[in-house]
Amino acid sequence: MEELNLLIKALDKNFSIKATISISNREKSQYNLYISKSQMSLLKNLVLKHMHPDMLYKLNIDKQ
Repeated sequence: MEELNLLIKALDKNFSIKATISISNREKSQYNLYISKSQMSLLKNLVLKHMHPDMLYKLNIDKQ
């Protein structure tokens, strides 16, 4: 979880992307980085040209 907090701070400081931590299961042992829908355009602009076409679904984009 410490790594996620570091990543959240870096995203905010370097790219003005706001993110939070989401707990993904009942045992509270798995954590995910959550980026809200309002922040997705910023994220897409940063990563789109670097993503493999098979992973575009992660950004809700069809393969081109």
